[in-house]
Amino acid sequence: MNFFRNVAGLLLTSAVLVPVGFLSSIVLARFLSVEDRGVYAAAVAFAQMVAILSELGWPGASIYRIRTVGSRPARVAAVGTLAILIISALVLLACGALEVFVIERFLAGASPTVFHLAIATIPFQLLIHVYGAIARGIDRFRLWNWSRIGLALGTLAAMTWVLVVRDGALIEALWAFLAVHCVVTLLFVAAVLRHTGLALGVDVSEILDGLRFGIQNHMQSLAGRVHERIDIFMIAYFLGDPSQLAFYAIAVSVVQRLNLLPASVATAAYPQMAGLRAEDAAHFACRTSRQSLVWVVLVACALAAFAQVLLPLFYGEDYRASVAPFLILLPGMVLLTIYTVLGQYFTAMDRQGVNIAIQAVSVVVNVLLNLWLIPRYGILGAAAASAASYALEATLITVAFAVSARRRPGEIFLLRLEDLDPYRRRARGLWRRLRSAR
Repeated sequence: MNFFRNVAGLLLTSAVLVPVGFLSSIVLARFLSVEDRGVYAAAVAFAQMVAILSELGWPGASIYRIRTVGSRPARVAAVGTLAILIISALVLLACGALEVFVIERFLAGASPTVFHLAIATIPFQLLIHVYGAIARGIDRFRLWNWSRIGLALGTLAAMTWVLVVRDGALIEALWAFLAVHCVVTLLFVAAVLRHTGLALGVDVSEILDGLRFGIQNHMQSLAGRVHERIDIFMIAYFLGDPSQLAFYAIAVSVVQRLNLLPASVATAAYPQMAGLRAEDAAHFACRTSRQSLVWVVLVACALAAFAQVLLPLFYGEDYRASVAPFLILLPGMVLLTIYTVLGQYFTAMDRQGVNIAIQAVSVVVNVLLNLWLIPRYGILGAAAASAASYALEATLITVAFAVSARRRPGEIFLLRLEDLDPYRRRARGLWRRLRSAR
């Protein structure tokens, strides 16, 4: 498994996803009313949250079973598919029972069709999460990258067609969102199965062992995703104003692009560390943390410098209110880089209890701060709560890693000359190829 190649592929993918996602968000902001943009954000966030709540750690367990335990990919794919089909049926039934409550409390009394279209994407989200993990586990990162690009480009094209060309509205946008997820997911699953096959029969031991690891991984992932999205629901609940939700959703959608870089590194790092000894994995985690943090800080400084001009320019003057929460969230997103990378070390070492404890503390702090700050300061309070809880998360994971791996904080944060060696080698290789081409 070539880590540098995988990271390079993921970063190139992120280089495509950032502008494409940015354009999609601009289309939504420009061609939906501010209120409909807020409802769209809440509906999509609800579907994503339910998918996260219900995946039970199968993505992480799939990588662990393939890379660390050595399970056959065909068997892992079969077990994962069966699990997702059962989970999806149960989840959709549960969502049906909560329909009235969700529409009234979080979707500002929107049409039931909005709710139905949003939850219809849940099975496809679950499938693409699991098969994305299988693709990474068998070192087919290229397939995973293409699926993400396909989803982003498909969403942009579909939104442009229904909102700009066809002059559609909220319902048409959600239909487009569902259609793209359906098509891309099915094509991606078929592409992965070409490499793995699908084993027949039910392997009980594979299911039980996958659940053992998966439940722990799920608790860790769940806490992290709740941490990222709980503010959207609390704003919807306390403020009840779709416009405020739209302003905050824009700020979050832009600032989260910053996490694509460390998330790409972490995505490639987990399968790599899962095959290493603890000492080597700790060294690897330090190196990736240092390099990721430097790049994120540089990008964050550029974003902070131009946010006041760029956000209203691209999204419209109506969204100038998104600038302040964006600037408040920005330092927190930088600090989230530390947890994003170092947390993979504990997952790879099957010590997910550390991540779970840190996430649980951070989520509790985030919720308590939101309860206090949102009623008083609105979306600015939500942004401050998130930034503070991300800072706490970064501090706790740093202490835990330093103690567990016996590493000094400087090894985690301060760039070293040796970190530049891969860039020098690639630059020299590129220079030689350019010279030979002449």
